[in-house]
Amino acid sequence: MSGSFTSWMRQAQSLSGVAGHFVRARWRAEHLHGEALARFQNERFRATVNYALEHSAFYRNYWAGHDPSRPFALPTVGKSEMMAHFQTFNSLGISRERALEAAQLAETGAAKLDGLTVGLSSGTSGSRGLFLLSPSEQAAWTGTVLARVMHRLQRERVALFLRAGSDLYQGIGRGRSIEFRYFPLERDLEPHLLALNAFEPTLLIGPPSLLERLATAQQQGRLHVKPRRLIAVAEVMDPPDQRKLENVFQVPIHQIYQATEGFLAAPCAYGQLHLQEDIVAIQMGAIQMGTVQAESIETHVSKIYFTPVVTDLWRRVQPIVRYRLGDLLTLETEKCACGSSWRRVQVLGRTADLFTLEDASRGARTLYPDELGRIVLESSPQIGDYRAFQERPGHLRLHLEHRVEQGRGEHAALEESIRDALERLGFRGVQLEVCEGLPDAPPNVKRRRMVRL
Repeated sequence: MSGSFTSWMRQAQSLSGVAGHFVRARWRAEHLHGEALARFQNERFRATVNYALEHSAFYRNYWAGHDPSRPFALPTVGKSEMMAHFQTFNSLGISRERALEAAQLAETGAAKLDGLTVGLSSGTSGSRGLFLLSPSEQAAWTGTVLARVMHRLQRERVALFLRAGSDLYQGIGRGRSIEFRYFPLERDLEPHLLALNAFEPTLLIGPPSLLERLATAQQQGRLHVKPRRLIAVAEVMDPPDQRKLENVFQVPIHQIYQATEGFLAAPCAYGQLHLQEDIVAIQMGAIQMGTVQAESIETHVSKIYFTPVVTDLWRRVQPIVRYRLGDLLTLETEKCACGSSWRRVQVLGRTADLFTLEDASRGARTLYPDELGRIVLESSPQIGDYRAFQERPGHLRLHLEHRVEQGRGEHAALEESIRDALERLGFRGVQLEVCEGLPDAPPNVKRRRMVRL
């Protein structure tokens, strides 16, 4: 961090707010690797812990009896603790009730709370999380997101589809180089199609399920846009999503991994999802399923599955330290073509939706989303999509979308193929049901291909 850092910092200081954070984020992505990254994370982690100890009554009580000089070993915290103790969790003493009221108003684009940006997560797990950001934190978020998502400096017209708006996202489009439009998720797409055709976005951002609806409209001639890129957010992007969207729009689709707890992973220029190691320190936690917890990170079929334990290295209004997420990730071990040493991951879904089936020794074994997806999609080239449900251990109900109509004999052969593939993976006695057609799902609810009931 010598001469080049100094010149970059002088440039950043000559810029204000978002632009300065953009420059600094670009510098960190280029220079923070190896020992430099380890030192940086360690220093920021310790500073975050010290700040939380001084300004958050929750953390002071929660860490009583633990050694704060060993920050990576402090006890983990989750959404239930954060929401139950929200007023003492955040460093400004803002009550949960005030924050919720402001967040609900902010979704209509109407309110802030004491100058803070307030928002709600989309609530895949059934309960919505609250986030608070100061103006400086919002500027840092905006500048960093732009630095990591906009790989080329060029004018962009960004169309963003989300369940609800937020001043956090509106801040992205305040520069002269970026024109931003927010579109709420609604069942009726027609008004949006007219607006999109007039807007002519260069970048489409939204959940894969929504982007697929736009792709259908594009195929039918109701939408005629030519974006340079698509970005998937809020839902897991599986191979069927990627294939369909890239085939229709003839452009690459990348993914962003973000939660209430931070900006966690972003795509490089090659479309690979890298953890944002200069923003969050992510430890690989053991997979938890209900009351069953693995003793360590699980390596299975040459893959490392884990749940992220997140520490945001920058936030102060709402310190996020050793925060457990319920998401399931895999670690990609091959070096990325972009040259970055920041870890590459795939986001597979929620640990709460992992299925339990019986293995050859009649013990319980986990069926992972990528395993099931591969089995289903390789069982027939005519399968376009699927949904899976588990109502009890050992049970598996599959709903399949076929590109062509299947006869009774073909259906039986398909079911047998799926059963054989499960047995080759070591599963026995699966109570398998195969149903034709996908179940209906409202457009403003996150799509999940695996649901444990």
